[in-house]
Amino acid sequence: MKYSGALNADELFESLLESCESAVSDHSTLKFFIMKIPDAKSLTLIGAGLLLPMLAARGSRFLVGKSYTLLTDEEVPRNPAHPETAWREALIWAAVSGLVGGIATLTVRRLLAETMIPAEGDDMDHEIDKLA
Repeated sequence: MKYSGALNADELFESLLESCESAVSDHSTLKFFIMKIPDAKSLTLIGAGLLLPMLAARGSRFLVGKSYTLLTDEEVPRNPAHPETAWREALIWAAVSGLVGGIATLTVRRLLAETMIPAEGDDMDHEIDKLA
């Protein structure tokens, strides 16, 4: 259907319908897309799989920050790029907090790989397919 120049909801709907019909020639393609929509349980598990590694990294960085403060009697350099922060402090903080946060994230993802909670990564699509 061609655009007639005037905005008509019926014509627009028919045009969209024709586009959809030509794009989806048979119902199996449409059925595939509908089957991929996860239910509430799947969405909750996916959310947990994305949230748990992040929380582990944040928690571990918090604990490293507390340890840094106890060991050095100085506050954690919140902005290592700040001109008043010494290079040594900035490098130590970036290395230690990055290492500990990365190890925490990796550990949680490896633990999640053994459960039905899909973690971010290669197993995500496979686990979502099993849940759907």
